[in-house]
Amino acid sequence: MTHLINKMNQVIELQEKKRINDKGIVKESYVTLFKAYAHIDTVWAKDYQTAVSSGTQNRIKFTIRFVPVEITNKMHIHFKGETYEIKEVYPDYTNHSVISIMAERVGI
Repeated sequence: MTHLINKMNQVIELQEKKRINDKGIVKESYVTLFKAYAHIDTVWAKDYQTAVSSGTQNRIKFTIRFVPVEITNKMHIHFKGETYEIKEVYPDYTNHSVISIMAERVGI
C-alpha cells in the first residue's frame, strides 16, 4: 500500500452542499468539510471503449488515506476548479489504510 500512498500528491476538498440563510434569502453553496491528498486515476485508453458502453467514461477514481469521517454520495469533491459528484465510496475496512471514491464531474 506504500506505493499508492506515495502517489497521493494532489490536494482535493471534500465539500457538502449547504443552504445558507442570508438576510432572508436562502442560498445554496458548497462548504469544505476537509482537505486531503489524493491519487487521481482516470479511464485508460485501452478500457475507454468498455467505459463508453457502460456510461462510465467520465468517472474519476480518487484514492485518499483512510479518514474517520463518513464519506457519502451527498458530498462533492472540488479538484482543480472543477466540482465532482460522488457516485460510490469504497472504504478499506480490513486495513483502514485507504478509501477509493468514484466521482463524476458536475455539468458534463
